[in-house]
Amino acid sequence: MLRIRRAVPDDLTALTEIYNHYVQHSAAVFAEQPLRVEQRRAWFAQFAARGPYRLFVAEDAGRVLGYASSVPFLEQPAYRESVETTIFLAPGHTRRGLGSSLYQALFEALSTERLHRAYAGIVPPNRASVALHKRFGFRRVGLYREYALKWGRYHSSLVMEKRLGPGQPVRAAPRRPRSAVTSPPQRARMRPLPKPRPAAPATHGAPRHPRPNEP
Repeated sequence: MLRIRRAVPDDLTALTEIYNHYVQHSAAVFAEQPLRVEQRRAWFAQFAARGPYRLFVAEDAGRVLGYASSVPFLEQPAYRESVETTIFLAPGHTRRGLGSSLYQALFEALSTERLHRAYAGIVPPNRASVALHKRFGFRRVGLYREYALKWGRYHSSLVMEKRLGPGQPVRAAPRRPRSAVTSPPQRARMRPLPKPRPAAPATHGAPRHPRPNEP
């Protein structure tokens, strides 16, 4: 049975294996060399049962299938009410609702903390991750274009932001149906459409501080 719980030190081997999968097989993280468990102990040590920095795992039949975390956004004290959130799932266990379950546990925990913003970086194309973050109230705030080089290719990061604090949602919004049937308009109410105006050029404003979504 699936269980979402706080991470414990015995999970570190499984967490490292999940992370290393993305190091070796994708550009979701920009690290190029897999890490040893010993190299991840300092990362693990920052999490606690209370406070802004949390780590939750999804476990089924004793196996860790994924994790979600919140870590310092930047080191300067001025950013103490902002966090960076990450979520990673074991290969073969995506599109099962694990991400939603993990993020719900994480944001429920963070709702009691004095926090103002959460940020996530997503390497496009990753429609599933973008959709998940949107359902949890994240919105796009910028794009770092081709600023990282991995495996001989330049990669960008989409930066998304979520407001935290009292009254902010911690559960995912319902999924939108792929198609919706609407009633045709009444003929008597139909009006001629106005002439289309020239479209404004698309712009992307890269924020000053967000980083890629790497634990």
